[in-house]
Amino acid sequence: MIEKELLVASTQTYLKSLISEVAQLVIEDKSKLTPFQELGIDSFRVLQIIRKLEEEFGTLPKTLLFENFNISDLSQYFVSNHEQIISSKFASNASIATE
Repeated sequence: MIEKELLVASTQTYLKSLISEVAQLVIEDKSKLTPFQELGIDSFRVLQIIRKLEEEFGTLPKTLLFENFNISDLSQYFVSNHEQIISSKFASNASIATE
């Protein structure tokens, strides 16, 4: 099992990259606490992001990005609710980090 802190950090990096790609934005590392709305992510982009996340995690609430206001909150949601998928996704990162 991957350490929780590493899992959250890996999830934040993954989500930042996915959201940047889908929303066509540059999201800085320090932006993990910035609300999605302040990043310029509108409701149309929210639905696009959710659709992309559903490709890996299955059906997700359409209100996910409204209930989890920023990348940090969203990372906590995925670690708490989809830990098995997240752990297997980043298992190779954990083995590299512990070497």
